[in-house]
Amino acid sequence: MAKDTLRILGLQITNYKGIQALDLTPKGNVIKIEGDNEAGKSSAIDAIWSILEGEGHQPINPIRRGADKAEISLDLGDFTAKRTFTEKGTYLYVETKDGFKGSQKSLDMLYSRVTMDPMKFMNMKAAERNAVLLGLTGKKEELEAMSRDRKDIFDDRTLVNREVKKLKGKLSGLPEDKDVKEKTAAVLFEEIKRAQAVDKTRADYRFALDVMDKETIPGMNRENENSEAEIKRLTELIASNNAYMQGLESQKIVINNILAAASPERPLSEIQADIDSIDSYNKDVRDILAARETRKELAGKVKEADGLTNNIKQIDIDKAKILDNAKLPVENVTFEDDQLKIGGTPFEDLSTSQGIKASMKIAMALSPRLRVLHIKHGSELGEKSMAEVCKFANENNCQCWVEIVRAKPSGDEDSTYMVNGEQILPGEDGTENAE
Repeated sequence: MAKDTLRILGLQITNYKGIQALDLTPKGNVIKIEGDNEAGKSSAIDAIWSILEGEGHQPINPIRRGADKAEISLDLGDFTAKRTFTEKGTYLYVETKDGFKGSQKSLDMLYSRVTMDPMKFMNMKAAERNAVLLGLTGKKEELEAMSRDRKDIFDDRTLVNREVKKLKGKLSGLPEDKDVKEKTAAVLFEEIKRAQAVDKTRADYRFALDVMDKETIPGMNRENENSEAEIKRLTELIASNNAYMQGLESQKIVINNILAAASPERPLSEIQADIDSIDSYNKDVRDILAARETRKELAGKVKEADGLTNNIKQIDIDKAKILDNAKLPVENVTFEDDQLKIGGTPFEDLSTSQGIKASMKIAMALSPRLRVLHIKHGSELGEKSMAEVCKFANENNCQCWVEIVRAKPSGDEDSTYMVNGEQILPGEDGTENAE
């Protein structure tokens, strides 16, 4: 046994709760207290903690019915503690092996309340179990603050991700983004007026050209043909007409240039089609602009959610560092979303064997000096789990007191059988005494 560690070397009980008399010298590291229901098993274990826990944790009726005094004596090697109960109250006497008197404070430093039963640790609510284990790190308040911060950030991210999902749903009914703007009827009507004016000008010039081509020039050519006899007389007239016609050709060039330059921006039919479809076109534009804004908002929310996710990851990293440096009794401990995990497996999902082993290690770490454990419902342990308890107790040199409901003595060397509050010695008929 490690230096300065204690274990129970002897336990004597008289008239305490359901026990009439018990004198027990533990053998080995596993001490089985057996008996039927109401036989006094729990009273034997309660007596140990009655010694250790002080006046504030005593039972209402500690004295066995019919007796006027109850006594418990506990030999811890370095300490001997005796508690007496009378009608006036309870008294504690503590003496060291060197003969010095001790006090309740001497006992308070020996153990943690959780050491009473590793199974109790297994059956705790998650929050209570986390609090116990975090206490071993020496940085419980810091880790709890980090967990609260993580939860707040996680809740914020949940809200942001809801907005992200909502915006993505909104985008599913909107068109792809492109450079557009809404049209107005006034602008289109101005455009059609300009197009109509150009068309009128073009029509006027086309009419002039038509007159020239169909009437003016052909008529003059006919005059030239009919005037060959009078050519001499009409030479000046022909010269004049030729000059005039040259002028007309120049005008045609000018007019054609004007016609080419005066083409409308778009055909009237296309402009009219825009006017007819202006409502649906502008709805499409509004949808595209709305989609653009939604994408912008979505990008912002996704960025915000990513930032919150990074904050959560950093908190998890910081917590992991603290846990790595805490030298906890159980390896590979993590807290994910405030859920205790061992080796990546939630504590609740561990096998019974794994849970017992982890709980016993934690119980020992909580009470490094008093190496005493208590399993209240030992009957619920299967053969394999009981073997794990024995193996742990032997490997770690600690005592494990196990209550087992049993109608008859098992006969095991490490067991004590109780009947009606009395210890039944080997060879005695416990069944008859029970009756």
